[in-house]
Amino acid sequence: MEEKMQTETRAFFDVLTELKVDEKLYNIFRDVQVSRVVLNEKSNDLTFYITKDELIKRVDIVKMQNNIKSKMFMNAPIGIHFKEVYDLPEAYTLEQLVGDYKSSLLTEISEKSHMLYALIKDSDWKVHDNVVTLNMDNSLLAKRKSDELRIYLEEVFKERFKMEVRFLFDFVDSENPQAYVVENETKLKGEVVHVMENIIHI
Repeated sequence: MEEKMQTETRAFFDVLTELKVDEKLYNIFRDVQVSRVVLNEKSNDLTFYITKDELIKRVDIVKMQNNIKSKMFMNAPIGIHFKEVYDLPEAYTLEQLVGDYKSSLLTEISEKSHMLYALIKDSDWKVHDNVVTLNMDNSLLAKRKSDELRIYLEEVFKERFKMEVRFLFDFVDSENPQAYVVENETKLKGEVVHVMENIIHI
């Protein structure tokens, strides 16, 4: 069950009036608008739907989430999340956006899965029209995971930037294919073990 706690758009620090953060973080979020705040009572997740006319780095998003949690909900079993929408200038091209936001996307992907991050952390991102092509090693693991990455990245650009972007992957042979295979087999086994441990504890 989700409980909507606030509906009218308000400035970030007008919503969180008691939150105190350092000057740098304050300056990043002072122009952020909050359109709604939703509490999911089933998962105990509190989600802030925020809008800004310039990008916020992922590291700063995480810092603010941690500040809210530690300073306002320290003793409450609640998770803090942001759903971002960016109202960027019309002149802001997809190529500029990819260049400016790539590092934040990689940071977010590393939080989601170390394996996915390892697969694309050194990739070149090439933009043509509304298509972004990433090069990945020509391995079975990369091909298995590419669809998951594609869906995730396309959803991010649609939800945050209102952009219909296609992500494609160019699979290239590794300079040391045998070493890559061994490394990824190890990572895959580790992920399987992690999943099995979670199942056992359910």
